[in-house]
Amino acid sequence: MGLMSVVRWVRAVSFAATCAVLATLGHLTGGGSLDRSAVLTGFLVIVVPALALTGRERTLASILPATAVSQVVLHVLLTKAQGAAPAPAAPAAPMGGAAGMEAMEHGTPGLGMLLMHAVSVLVTSAWLEWGEARLCALVRQLTGWVLRPLLFLLYLAAGSASTWPRPIVGARTGECAPVQAVLRYAVVRRGPPGTWCVPGAAA
Repeated sequence: MGLMSVVRWVRAVSFAATCAVLATLGHLTGGGSLDRSAVLTGFLVIVVPALALTGRERTLASILPATAVSQVVLHVLLTKAQGAAPAPAAPAAPMGGAAGMEAMEHGTPGLGMLLMHAVSVLVTSAWLEWGEARLCALVRQLTGWVLRPLLFLLYLAAGSASTWPRPIVGARTGECAPVQAVLRYAVVRRGPPGTWCVPGAAA
């Protein structure tokens, strides 16, 4: 298994585990019971498509819908598992219309519960997107650190180290070309030629 496969598994497992924990907390907050087998089943159901979606770096635009869909799937699984579980001993019969009120309390979630789930999904998605960006940046940095020395070793093993790209070295400061060195001491004058000075000649 290569490095990128390990990274994909880490991302998929982290996403599925976070979604499973979030759905379980929401289920318990709503008054449901904890079914470990249902939580494990939901984790496995989420990790398979999550692994298929980790082919490239994901942003909030793709993480947010995936988190929302996973919460719906996990909520359905946990609710069905709770409904299939043996019911506890029936309590004493309530008085009057209390039975109808109790049924309404355990029915569909109210607006407050839906808002709490929506905020939880949004915060979790933002957190997952932050972790996704940091992990991918770390992998790219580590790949650059490891890949260049390995390529250099491969060049050495192939006997083509001379073809390894080297930085271009410019001229050093104060170093002149031969033509520039000669022209540096040339004096340019304009005007008629001066009188030649011959030794021993009269002034």
